[in-house]
Amino acid sequence: MPTKDNKRKSKDLSMEVGANLTVDTEHTETQDPDAMLIPLPETPSREPASKKGRCGDSSSSEDVNPDLAMAIISSLKTVINDRADMLDKGIEGLQASVEFITNEIKDIKCNADHTEKRVVITEKKITELERKVAELERYKRRWNLRLYGLSEQQGENVRQRAMEVCKAVVPSLAHKADTLVDTVHRLGKLEKATTPRPKDNTASDAETNTTTTRPRGIILQFTMRYFRDAVWKAAKKNRYLSGNNLRFAEDLSPSDRESRQQLWPLVEKARAAGHRAYYTGAKAFVDGEELTPTLLESILAK
Repeated sequence: MPTKDNKRKSKDLSMEVGANLTVDTEHTETQDPDAMLIPLPETPSREPASKKGRCGDSSSSEDVNPDLAMAIISSLKTVINDRADMLDKGIEGLQASVEFITNEIKDIKCNADHTEKRVVITEKKITELERKVAELERYKRRWNLRLYGLSEQQGENVRQRAMEVCKAVVPSLAHKADTLVDTVHRLGKLEKATTPRPKDNTASDAETNTTTTRPRGIILQFTMRYFRDAVWKAAKKNRYLSGNNLRFAEDLSPSDRESRQQLWPLVEKARAAGHRAYYTGAKAFVDGEELTPTLLESILAK
């Protein structure tokens, strides 16, 4: 707290200052106004702050504990080594997987090549077997002939009626009629066709609804190829057959019939050109040579 002496000194000082201000005021009324300005003290300029280093002052770097730094470095080395070991193990695992997959692919490729070779061999065997089966079927059918156009009768004896036709075609074999043929039977199911109504509409409903039966073909299996070939040779341009709307045909296998259908346009062109064209089994011949598109072109070009 301020003492009494201090209070007294401050009071005397204030009175002295007030007196001086009064004298100065009177004196300044006659002086220049610019002279009355009291100069202000100059503001000291600040020095630019020095830049601090990224790692602090040199004094702070000296305070770092070497043991702590070595411990940090050692831990970083351990982490890096662990990561490197993990990467090495991962790479080794990938290499093992790649080698396994590569070996599997090689095995699959070897098996595929082996299977492909076996398939080629098997296809050749199948083709050869199909050829042999077709040849056996074709050979078996060489004992047969088909008869078309013979009307069907209720309770008929097909064998007896077929034998009568054979006797009429080859009279020289009539005395061997009982030994000519082994088996005889009709082919397929009975087919029926509705009689069409005439254009003038004169037919009655009863006549329109009547059905006509289309006779089924008959297959004859001969006991000997000699008898079969004799009948087949005599049936060509036979008057008895043409007069009764009958005809004999070879008993062809489905593959042979298909082959003939494909060769028929070539045979027809060759015949139209005046050449002798005929079938033998599944093959066609022109003037004794097997018919092919190339052969037909050369024949027609002459």
